[in-house]
Amino acid sequence: MCSSDLSASAVTGYDAEGAVLVNGNAAFTARATTANTATASSTSGTADADAIQNSVYGLDVDGAESFQVKGDATIDADAITTGTATATSTGAASTANVNANDVDGIEGSNSSASLNLDGNADVNALAQSTQTATASTATGAATANTGASDSIIGSDNVSYDIEGNATQFDTRGILTTSSTSNSVTGDATSNAGVSSESVGFEAGSINIAGNATGSLGILNYGASTLTTTAETSTGDANASSTGVVVQGAEDLDLDVSGDVAGTWGARQLAVGTFNATAQSVNGTGAGTNADIDADGAGFSGTSTDVDISGNGNL
Repeated sequence: MCSSDLSASAVTGYDAEGAVLVNGNAAFTARATTANTATASSTSGTADADAIQNSVYGLDVDGAESFQVKGDATIDADAITTGTATATSTGAASTANVNANDVDGIEGSNSSASLNLDGNADVNALAQSTQTATASTATGAATANTGASDSIIGSDNVSYDIEGNATQFDTRGILTTSSTSNSVTGDATSNAGVSSESVGFEAGSINIAGNATGSLGILNYGASTLTTTAETSTGDANASSTGVVVQGAEDLDLDVSGDVAGTWGARQLAVGTFNATAQSVNGTGAGTNADIDADGAGFSGTSTDVDISGNGNL
C-alpha cells in the first residue's frame, strides 16, 4: 500500500480580529493562496492520494468588532487554492481525492460583520479553487473525487455600508475541477463538485449612498466548471457531478440611492459548464452512467431585495 495524505490547515490573508479604524483614506490588500499536491504510486498494493485544504479566507471580518474607514477605501481580497492528487497502482485499487472545503474572498465571522466605508469605495472579493484528481490502475477499482461539498464564495456573510460612490463592486466565486479515473480490470468512478456551491455574494447587504460608477456596475458572479471522465475495459464506469449549486447572489439586500452605471447595471450572474463521460468496454450497461444535476440562479434566496433609487439595469 502507498498513501500520500496532505491535509492543510486554515489560511487567512488578513484576519481583522479586533476593531479597525482608519481616519483617512486606506487601501487593504488581503490575499491567501494555497497549492497542495499529493502523489501515490504502487506496483502491488493500493495507492491513495489525498490533497485536502481546510478554510481559506482572503479577509476575515470579526462581526463583534467595527471595521471603519472614514475616507476613501480600496478593499482587494483574494482567496485562491490549487490542489492536485495523483494515485497510480498496477496491482490494486487507486483513489485520488482533492478538496478545498471553504474558500471565501471576504468572510464574516457572524451575521453582524460589516465594512463601514465613509467615502468612495472600490471593493473586489475573489474566491477561486482549481482541483485535479487522477486515479489509474491495471487491476482493481479507480476512484477520483474533486470538490465534494466545497463552498467557494466571493463575499460570505458580510454587509457593506458605502457613504460615497462605489467606484467598483465585484465579487466572484469560481470552482474549476477535473476528475479522471481509468481501470483495466475494475470499476472506474469519477466525481466532481458533488454537493458543491459557487456563489459571488451570499448573505449580506450592500448599501450605497451615492452612485455605482464602475464600468461593470455592480457584479456578483458565481461560476462552476466541472469535468468527469471514467473509463474501464472490464467493469462499470460512473461519472458524476450532482447536487451542484451555482449562484450570482443569494440573500442579497441591495440599496443604491443614486444611479448604477454600466450597460448591465447590477448584474448577478451564474455560469455553469459541466461535462461527464463514462465509458466501459465490457461492463454492464446498467452499471455505466454519466450524471449531471445542477441548479443555477442569478438572484436567489428568500431575503433578496433590490432597491435602486436612480437609473440602472438589472
